[in-house]
Amino acid sequence: MEVWKKITGFENYEVSNLGNIKNSNFKRMNKEQEIKSTKNSRGYLLVSLFDKGKRNRFMVHRIVADNFLINSENKKCINHINGIKTDNRLENLEWNTHSENTKHAFKIGLMKNANGENHHLSKLKEKDVLDIRKNKNNLSYRKLANKYNVSVFSIYSVIKRKTWKHI
Repeated sequence: MEVWKKITGFENYEVSNLGNIKNSNFKRMNKEQEIKSTKNSRGYLLVSLFDKGKRNRFMVHRIVADNFLINSENKKCINHINGIKTDNRLENLEWNTHSENTKHAFKIGLMKNANGENHHLSKLKEKDVLDIRKNKNNLSYRKLANKYNVSVFSIYSVIKRKTWKHI
């Protein structure tokens, strides 16, 4: 069942527990006007609400949480429990810390640890790592470091399997 509440600070608008937003003052054909949302670059739904002629943009999940969810611990983030950023139903939202939000994203597979070539700071390729390990007795750490343009410590870490453990 859809439940509607006035949006705090924007008395002409209402939000529902299903994540819908409408302008309760503007009626077209005896129906209140539903506010259309747009997706931002990160995949969240945004709406524009007007107050005294000024446009204000808000994320839909923030409006739903602010008006329906009690935030007794004063947490700053809102988590989409099922990981779907466009599912703004009240039952899919919870208050979280940034840390809790990140842990949840890893847990449900939205974020993955980047390792090896996929890590944004990696200078080495898998074939380089295999070559380094193969030549560890033939070349000094310094020569290997120069050859691959990395530090001696990086060579040490590769050989001792402190990094690149997955291969």
